[in-house]
Amino acid sequence: MLALRDIISPELILPDSNATSKKRVLEQVAELCANPSDMDTFFHLLIEREKLGSTAVGEGVAIPHCRVPTLHKSVGCFIKLKQGIDFDAPDNEPVNWVFGLCVPIEATTEHNNLLAEIVTQLSQAKIRKQLENAQSAEEIYQILVAS
Repeated sequence: MLALRDIISPELILPDSNATSKKRVLEQVAELCANPSDMDTFFHLLIEREKLGSTAVGEGVAIPHCRVPTLHKSVGCFIKLKQGIDFDAPDNEPVNWVFGLCVPIEATTEHNNLLAEIVTQLSQAKIRKQLENAQSAEEIYQILVAS
């Protein structure tokens, strides 16, 4: 079974995003997760998924995700926002942390397992506090893959 350490690396972490809108955050997820030639496709798929309902889960966390027909291996990214943004969260709180997830279209079980692991990690107040204090991509990476 894939774990977070299998889909993310420090290079896929943006520790100080200036994004001020959900659209810009989704663009950044696409920029981090896709090859340059696939960025538009990833962005479109993320937008389409978001139209089904917000991927914000509350407590300042959003997990935008999509299935990509041309993708062969799941990839994740993490964005720490300098300022919280409106992401239509169920608790109406601004989002500060975004874990983007893109998976191959046929990876249903893998997709669900990774989403569950991300939610489990980011639902812990202790983890969110560590992320709040983290300054670098490497530091954030170590927090995300620690357990």
